[in-house]
Formats: sequence, C-alpha cells, structure tokens
Amino acid sequence: MHQPCSFHLPKLNNKGSHLLFVIMNLIFVAVAVYLIFLFAIRSGSSKEVAVNNLAYEFTSMINVLAGDDNKIIVGYPQDLSTYGLILTPNSIIIYNLDKENGDFKSEKQFTLPTTITATGAVEAVANVCLTKKDNLILLGQCQEVTK
Repeated sequence: MHQPCSFHLPKLNNKGSHLLFVIMNLIFVAVAVYLIFLFAIRSGSSKEVAVNNLAYEFTSMINVLAGDDNKIIVGYPQDLSTYGLILTPNSIIIYNLDKENGDFKSEKQFTLPTTITATGAVEAVANVCLTKKDNLILLGQCQEVTK
C-alpha cells in the first residue's frame, strides 16, 4: 500500500515562535494602519467631498440672505472656475467641470419664504457672488451681480 507523504516543519523553541508571532503581528498592524490612513487621505481630498461641501456652504449663504431685509452682496472666497452652479427657487446644484477627476454633482434643497425667489447660473467663473435685491436672490459672476 501507498503511504501518505508527510512533511514536517522544523519545530521552533518557545523564544523563536514567540518572536515570529510578534513580528507577524507588527507587520499586520502596520499594513492595517497604512491602509486606513490611505483611505482617509483619499476620502478627505476627493472632488466629491468638495462638491458636497460647496453645496452646503451655498445653502447656508442663501438661508442667511433670505433672513435679512437689506440689500446684501456675498462673494464666495475661493476660485470656483472648475465648477458649475445652478440656483433655482428651491435648490442649488453644483457640479464638477473637470471630468478627468470624476463627474460629481450635488444638489441641496432649501426652503425660502414665499415672497422670496432665487435664480442664476454660472459655469467656469472664478469669482461667484450671491446678492439679495428686494425679494430676489441672484447667483452670478461678481461683476455682473453687483450692477
């Protein structure tokens, strides 16, 4: 009869097996920490997160403008030339124009008083402003809005 082939690894003493176990655990923890940090860095710098943050910021700006009776002009402090923005009476839509980094779009809803309306659209404009004139909130390029 044929006997099964048996292969035996050399046995390590307790110190050797303990050292090997510690080294393997350290390698595993280091790889896990590296992967977690890599994921966090990629998630925090993605265009999708930037588009969502822009939408939330513009929604907040629109709510502040709606709550004030004065004529107000608010300029966004960053260059928005890689984005498109569309303001409707109940939402803001922001989308990424740089298709190489992904096609991201974010739409945020808001509620304005019935006496106030909102409108405007810009695309590839560096300086974007929101202005409130009477009961109208306008989105546009800063030079156009201030006229």
